[in-house]
Amino acid sequence: MKKLGIYILLLLGAVGCGDDYIVYDTVETMVCLPKNDFQTLEYDAASSEACVYDLYLYKGGYNDDAVTVQLVADPSVLDVYNVENNLELQVLPEKYYAFDPQVHLSGDKIMSLTEIRFDAAAMIADGIDSSYVLPLSVVAADQGMVRPEKNSVIIQVVMK
Repeated sequence: MKKLGIYILLLLGAVGCGDDYIVYDTVETMVCLPKNDFQTLEYDAASSEACVYDLYLYKGGYNDDAVTVQLVADPSVLDVYNVENNLELQVLPEKYYAFDPQVHLSGDKIMSLTEIRFDAAAMIADGIDSSYVLPLSVVAADQGMVRPEKNSVIIQVVMK
């Protein structure tokens, strides 16, 4: 009886290792921000350098699909953050920052760097302090291509 059980297990193992197993050659595209939480950019006001935050986006998935996403200022991200942390941070007005809203990622370009440029001189002159932040979200035509838990970031500029 023991031998019969062993023969059955060997037979099942041999059948399970056949060529009928289908290996999927693609894994769906997912775009994400690896640094997707609250980010602080320290800027030396006495510096002559530009006030720039380097924002990286990545395309995950095993395929050659290309995707273009948009970066948008998203006050709703800040609303949620303020409630969760019992804060009263405010959205930085648009005149104090600039960036290219379109980001293109493809099979051969799975990472993209987008520079968020802040007008530090104008922020200082207008009294904009660290209570103002820039909440950003990644948006795609097919929002299923954006990883929901890694699709937004809040950037705070702190003058030294």
